[in-house]
Amino acid sequence: MLVAVVPQPDLRHPARCRGSVADALAATHGQVAEGVKSCSSIRDLAARAGVEMPITDVVHRVCHDGADPSRMVGELLGREKKAERA
Repeated sequence: MLVAVVPQPDLRHPARCRGSVADALAATHGQVAEGVKSCSSIRDLAARAGVEMPITDVVHRVCHDGADPSRMVGELLGREKKAERA
């Protein structure tokens, strides 16, 4: 799980939604949020095992590739529903 203490973005005004890992680090006095470091290795392991992990993928993209968090939330919520495997 990724946990960070950053100001709540105003999603009604996407232009005002900004932020980066650097901003999160500054807001948390240099402490890395849980999941920032591990999301890459978890994502790689899931890919090797053929397991789809969309939340982990989005966390990685936001934290390491500079993806826009608002857009990534929309991508997650817009995913097609499908049955889970046991």
